[in-house]
Formats: sequence, C-alpha cells, structure tokens
Amino acid sequence: MLIVVAAVVVVVVLVVALFASGVISIGRSSSSSGASATYLSAASPADNYAAGLPGGPWNLVEALGWNIELPYSNASSYSGCDLTGGSGGISIPAHSGNYSDGSVSAWGFAYVNTARTSVLLLEYANGGVTEIGSGANSTACPLGLLPPLPAAGIQDSSTVSTTFLSSPAVAAFVATHQSANATYVLVASPSSSGGGLVYTPLWVLDYSTCSATPGTGPSIGTTVEGFVNATSGALEGGVYNTSMFDCPYSAPSSTAPLGTEFAWGVPTNATGQAFAQCPETQGEYCYTVEVAGASSSVTTSDISLALRNSAGATVAWPSGILVSLVAPTSPDTVATYSTSSESWIDNSTFSGGLEGGDTVVLYSPSGLLGDELVAVGEHSLTGDVPSNAFS
Repeated sequence: MLIVVAAVVVVVVLVVALFASGVISIGRSSSSSGASATYLSAASPADNYAAGLPGGPWNLVEALGWNIELPYSNASSYSGCDLTGGSGGISIPAHSGNYSDGSVSAWGFAYVNTARTSVLLLEYANGGVTEIGSGANSTACPLGLLPPLPAAGIQDSSTVSTTFLSSPAVAAFVATHQSANATYVLVASPSSSGGGLVYTPLWVLDYSTCSATPGTGPSIGTTVEGFVNATSGALEGGVYNTSMFDCPYSAPSSTAPLGTEFAWGVPTNATGQAFAQCPETQGEYCYTVEVAGASSSVTTSDISLALRNSAGATVAWPSGILVSLVAPTSPDTVATYSTSSESWIDNSTFSGGLEGGDTVVLYSPSGLLGDELVAVGEHSLTGDVPSNAFS
C-alpha cells in the first residue's frame, strides 16, 4: 500500500496551522511545566468528554501532541473556524522531560460529528480535558475535510516513538540534541488501492530545533521527520533529516553587522597554548585563533568560517584539515566545523553559545602561512570579521 505522503503533509499543515497559528493563535504564556501523557492515556478521557457534549456523536479526525521547551497559550483569535463555547483557546505547558518517548505535555483533539456539519476541539493537559470550542463545519474550516480515525487499534505514541527511534537518523538526532521541540500528529492518510482511495491511520513524528509555535525560535534549525503506520507500528517510507531547515515559526529579527557582535583575538601557532586537538605529528600544522568576545545571543549557527589569502581572495580549505572549537572551561572539543557543509556540529552537551576565550583549532596537513581565518555572519548577522594572518 502506497502512502500518499504529499496528502499527509497537506493535512498536517492544515491541522498544525489550526492549532498553532491561524485558527488558534499561540503567544507566550507564563504557564509552568505540565504533567506529560501518551496518546492513549489522553484520548480516552477526551473521547469520554466529547461523548457528553451536544451535537454528536463526535468522531475523532486528528490528534496533535506537543513537547515544547517554552510554555505558550492562545491569543483567542480564530481565522476560518467560527468556534463558540469552551475556553476559546489552547494552552501548552512547557515540557522538561524526554521529548522522544511519546509522552507530551499537551494534546489537541479534533472531532467532526457523524453528519459532518459540526466541528469540536478539545485539549488534554495537566491531567484534564478542556473544551476549546465547537462550531459549524465549512470550507473555511479544514477539519471537515479529514476522514474519521478508527475507534480502536491505534498504536500508542510511546510505542511509535520507539519505532521512530530505531531509525539511525532519528537516533543520531536525539543523541546530538538533548533538548528539542517535538510534535506527534495522528491522521488518516489517503492511499491508493484498487483504483480508489482508502485511509490508513498514520503517525507523523517531527523532532526539531525549530520552535513548534509562532513568535519565537531560530530562523534555521535541524529537523528529523518520519511516518509510522498507526495500526501496524511499522515505519512508512524514509526518515527525512534536514540540517539547514527554514523554521516555519521564528522570532522577528533585525539584521546587525557581525563586527558589532563578535571579535577575534590574535592567531597563534601550536607553539603557543597546547591543545589535545593539535598532536605533535611531523609534517602537520596546527593553528589556534581565540575568540576575543561575542554577544550573549551569538551561537555557532550564526557564524560560518572561510579562509582568505594575503590578496584577500577566498581560498579552498586544505584537504584533510580538521577544525574544532574548544571552550575556555574545558580542554575538550565542544563543536567541530564541517568544511563541506560550511556549518558547525555541536556536541550534545554544548548549547552553541560563543564567548570570549573560546578557541578555534585548525589542524592541517598543509601550512596556512599568510592566510587568515574569516568569520562570516549568518541569519540576522551580516558581513564578516577576519582574523589577523597566520604567521
């Protein structure tokens, strides 16, 4: 059975937008961390709650779970769905535990009645169910487009998260990022069978360094996403891992010259401070450049590196060169620089924040005499900052 991934993505975009931007607009909240719950532990009380509301019977068409690092709540604005009653919005507590175990701090549940004339939104958080609102189904409100999910036989989010983690790409992401935002989406996915369409329950799992809600977070992040069959528990298709992902929700930012936020110190050769990253091997060269200072908001993701020769031209990195970052409080490498992708790879225990005293170590098979190391601004930082030439 072929999963129609494009259609699934459209459905997910519609429903994530419903809960997290257009229909229920999210803004910063002062809520604290909430108790986590898996899908099955939240769906049962949500279904029971829906069964007691007028306008039914109500059929579940989508579930969306959030693990977010910062708490958020709605701004009580609705675009498309005319909902009344209930709390009028959703509140998502921050999640401080394991984001990849299928247990989340808040679940949103979307229902459509049997006649498909009305929609209902519920939230499960902190051990209780809250009605967000209900209203008439319409073409402006995309919930009515979703087919119903089966009432039984759905694999729990804790089970499918284990399957997701069995992928090497997902395991590598989780090992690299001790904290991240996660979303767990359950929908009925269209698939082709016998010349027509049938619908199979599908989990869409997404772990990301991007914000899961509007108004904050980086503009570029790392994301891993995959699909798990919600009844068989098997991975469907491949796992998609993107290291330079344009985050859909990011904080408004203004540009600033890199030179106002970052400065190099004076380069030295390996004859200066000794580093474990510079083994004394005949025929190898080691150079170090200390960071003289950096603002508190500058991270490794904000800076790429380049080499320039004495004529001011950018030159290729020597084959086999190793570039690493050493923190002033530790002799260990906290990040390595990929000269092929022109990006930093942070260790799982390193937040990426740069500070004075950090040192870039370059271990090269060929000398860099007369060349200079250049920091290039990325994202909201513009321009570049060259170091003094290596001597």
